[in-house]
This record gives sequence, structure tokens and C-alpha cells, in this order.
Amino acid sequence: MPPWEKASRQSAPAIRELVERLFASKQHRLAAMELLTSSIDAAHKFAPDRWSLVAFEGALRLVVGYIEVITLNTEWIHIIPH
Repeated sequence: MPPWEKASRQSAPAIRELVERLFASKQHRLAAMELLTSSIDAAHKFAPDRWSLVAFEGALRLVVGYIEVITLNTEWIHIIPH
């Protein structure tokens, strides 16, 4: 189990449901989850207590500290490069 999985276990079912609604295509869903998973792993290595997933109706955002790192929605993926 990745270290971040335990930290977000309470919200994992809700996040899974949102990702399935956002990305009907299995291929798009897997690509989005791969991007999100690798980004969460990197955030956790950098600042294990400073990242969070924020779910909106129609969007999912990874925040590290006060910085929006990735936002996913059905139309686009917004990435802040480091």
C-alpha cells in the first residue's frame, strides 16, 4: 500500500466515484489516475503532511501546501509544473 493511500482512505470511495464520473472512458480514467497517483507519491515524499485532494462537483484537485498542483475535470487537466 502506498503511504498516501492510508492518509486518504476515508475519502477513497468518494474520490473513486468522482473519477469514474469525470472520465467515462477507461483509457482516460487510467491515464488521469496514473498522473494523479504519481503526483501524490511525489507530494508525499516532499511534504507528507502538506498535500490534500479536494473534490468539487465535476473536478478533482491536488493541493500541496497552498499550491494547486493538478486539477482534473472532464474537459481539461491543469498542471502547475515545478
